[in-house]
Amino acid sequence: MYPDREYRFVLATLDPIPSLNEAGWYIAIQHAMNDAEAAGLDAVNDPGVRLLRLKSTSAQSASVENPEMTELQNICQKRLAKLRREPTLALLGSYDVASDDKLKQWFHAEARKALVAMADKAEIDPRMYQLRHRLGHRYEPGSTYMVGKGFHIEVTAGRKFGANVGLYKTKDRDYLTGDTPRWRSLLQLLDTADYALWLKDQLRLMQIMSNICSPEEALDPESGLTHSDERIGQ
Repeated sequence: MYPDREYRFVLATLDPIPSLNEAGWYIAIQHAMNDAEAAGLDAVNDPGVRLLRLKSTSAQSASVENPEMTELQNICQKRLAKLRREPTLALLGSYDVASDDKLKQWFHAEARKALVAMADKAEIDPRMYQLRHRLGHRYEPGSTYMVGKGFHIEVTAGRKFGANVGLYKTKDRDYLTGDTPRWRSLLQLLDTADYALWLKDQLRLMQIMSNICSPEEALDPESGLTHSDERIGQ
């Protein structure tokens, strides 16, 4: 299932080419049905497919719009507005990305963007952390990490229980202390201002706040952490 296909599908159902002939309408409907199926939607009875069929009939018969067409148009417009508001990462987090390499890589690319945006909001010096990701083997959702001195934040792609964000206290950069991780939802990470405030409070409680805001304590280039992404466990 590809969530980007739903956006393309809904957009196409709302704005088809008006000058299509009979063959053109047939191709447009078939393309829409393919996108609907790829997005995990009902390729036959979805409101968007039904709307396209009604538009095709109306265009070829020069008939006026009927109430059903207007209703379906409104449904599709509301769906498009929702898709435009929905952050890509949250949308991807609602899918089982473990079994699809394209979706998995897309999820973790968006996770890195979200972590960087949150770190900027939390005023964490960019020299105080590195980003890594572990895509895992086939059917493993993988994780993206922000690794710093004394902590790491892990964004895990959803499978059965959805995507999650965990804050861990670490020792010697790469080893967990055994403390219980502090979990937040993916949507909370995307609310960067709120998550940044929460993160600062948590790091103060963990007594490592000074480790992430002082350039003098920046990660040593020879520490084994790199700015480049790592494909671990491939």
